[in-house]
Amino acid sequence: MASSSDRLRKQALDSINRQQFSTAKAVLEKLCLQQPGDIQVWLMLGAVYGILCDYRAAEKCCRKVLRLNSGVPEAHLNLGNVLKAQLRYQEAIASYHEAIRCRSDYLSAYHCLGNLFREVMMHDRAVETFRIALKISPDNPSVLYDLANTYRARGEIVEAVRCFQRVLALNPGHTLAQMNLAVCMNHDSSYDRESVYREHCNWGQMLEKGQSETGCFDNIADPERQLRIGYVSADFRMHSVAFFFESLLANRDTGQFEVICYSEVEQADEMTANLRSLSDGWRDTRGLSDSDMYSMIQADSIDILVDLAGLTHGHRLGVFAMKPAPVQVNYLGYAGTTGLSRMDYRITDNLTDPPGDSDKYHTETLIRLPQCFLCYKPPLASPPVSASPAQTSGHVTFGSFNDLTKVSPDVVRVWAEILKQVPDSRFVCKARQLKDASVCARYYELFSGHGIASDRIDLLGQVESAAAHLELYSRIDIGLDTFPYNGTTTTCEALWMGIPVVGIRGERHISRVGLSLLRNLGLNEFVANDAQGYIAIASSLANNLEYLSELRAGLRQRLVASPVCDAVNFTRQLEGAYRNMWRTYCAGTGRSNGHGGQ
Repeated sequence: MASSSDRLRKQALDSINRQQFSTAKAVLEKLCLQQPGDIQVWLMLGAVYGILCDYRAAEKCCRKVLRLNSGVPEAHLNLGNVLKAQLRYQEAIASYHEAIRCRSDYLSAYHCLGNLFREVMMHDRAVETFRIALKISPDNPSVLYDLANTYRARGEIVEAVRCFQRVLALNPGHTLAQMNLAVCMNHDSSYDRESVYREHCNWGQMLEKGQSETGCFDNIADPERQLRIGYVSADFRMHSVAFFFESLLANRDTGQFEVICYSEVEQADEMTANLRSLSDGWRDTRGLSDSDMYSMIQADSIDILVDLAGLTHGHRLGVFAMKPAPVQVNYLGYAGTTGLSRMDYRITDNLTDPPGDSDKYHTETLIRLPQCFLCYKPPLASPPVSASPAQTSGHVTFGSFNDLTKVSPDVVRVWAEILKQVPDSRFVCKARQLKDASVCARYYELFSGHGIASDRIDLLGQVESAAAHLELYSRIDIGLDTFPYNGTTTTCEALWMGIPVVGIRGERHISRVGLSLLRNLGLNEFVANDAQGYIAIASSLANNLEYLSELRAGLRQRLVASPVCDAVNFTRQLEGAYRNMWRTYCAGTGRSNGHGGQ
């Protein structure tokens, strides 16, 4: 007959397998009282506490195990995970190293350590650690996937693509690898539009596979009634998406549109609170399965469901793949198609996605707004526009505050050529990844390879506040946009702070956002057709300091007066597009076939 302890152990394991963790916790606590020297029971209890986010209790369990036997590698690994969850990073690193000391080929410890190094912006250590892990397990898809994301974070897109492709060769069903492969290829001008589109479609097909679509909705098919709009995002916080979404929410026609926000926000802030106060309904969807969120949206009788993420962190495209609303729209958060056949529309404009070829490279029907596809709300607490720094420094300073995933070696090559064309000029580059000295060293080396000494380059990491970030624009005379992936928020911020931005127009949406923003400000002359034109425009501006100073003084007002900041007009245009989508649905034709843009 089984003992009481055996029965409790079996009950605990059954509860864990059924994901009944609160029950498992209670059972394991009893078992620990009966078997206080049983290391495995303490390890199990610590793991359950960790799942339940009771990190202090989990830490106590790990330390109990280590008092019983300091050589248990699993206890050091679990302790490292618990310390990491409490943001005690240095202690976590030490615990992972102890796990490796106990077991030199401990793959999980190397894997966790590599991910922590990446999280704390120690990218070179992360790459080194993942490579050791791959010596232990050469074809491990999980390790390869995280190595690929580390390369991506360092701006090494070519290496990231190769790793994601290797993951998919080993595991063709790895949806996250497929998604990130599509995203990385979207950053790289060496891939043609057809290849990029194909990988996005592969991702969409993976997501939709096995997800049935009912096509049956109870929504009243009245083309002119008040509509219920649902917005889905993980970025209802101090984030670029919120800077463009806030005005839309604040200026909506409340008689015609009722808005419910589905929030995946992990850490709410004052922007979250503001957006919540502006909406008619707010749903916290964190932790909800796709099926549960699908049921929630259907219960809310949403007419038009709008994805604000695309293929970015925190997206809920798995829900969109289930088609919980009659009309589904992609907007704002991602510069490209979602690849989903069940995403009906995508909001854009005639400049970022010109009619014709652009329609072929989207699974969605493109809806083109008459002016700019977005509306920027400048931050209220902003420093004043400063005088051009060249007036006092004696040299022109170029700059870019775009994410390093957009700053490819080809971009650096062109920037270096501009610096050569303008003697004594300097360059300021700011990105969160530049907190890492190894990443800085790589970019100094890239510039040096083109004959630009490091003393002409300032590399800046993330700063503490939005105000401090905006203040850094006072160090720049001329902004240089990235290519092929243009900036959006960074371009708007630069213009707000009086910095003219020079860009290159390309073929795809990612390469034409700068064109849309600048043309809507009447600054089309700052957009070149190719790299040589880009260099020429930047060099010419640098040699006309009087014009540069005059331009700087009036740019903020020019931005405010432009369609880019005309919130009321923009919102009416977008709401008109929503109404037309709904009329099409009510007419029984659904969305247009063959991706005919409007």
